[in-house]
Amino acid sequence: METNYRNTGDASGRPRQVRVSIRYCRLSNYESVAQGLERALREEFPNGLLEVELIPARGGVYEVSVNGRLVFSKRATYRLPDPEEIAYHVRTALGRQPSGGAFVPPSG
Repeated sequence: METNYRNTGDASGRPRQVRVSIRYCRLSNYESVAQGLERALREEFPNGLLEVELIPARGGVYEVSVNGRLVFSKRATYRLPDPEEIAYHVRTALGRQPSGGAFVPPSG
């Protein structure tokens, strides 16, 4: 399901933008994974809604933060994220949840 997000701005009329930071281990070859996530997010949120920062790191790290809040850590989950689960957090930060088909994070 494709949803068209428009950057309608906040109450003051300024555009609302979400900052996504992706820290990835270059030595573990996660750079292409991080670039793929960035590409997927920009395709879903194309209207200047995102500021995406790719941050090279070490030690096998792969972490994603949305507006400064850690929303995914490979160390905690032992896996890499699905782009849809990160998109869920971006939609939440924008205050917009499309109906049906949206990622629902596991409880607990």
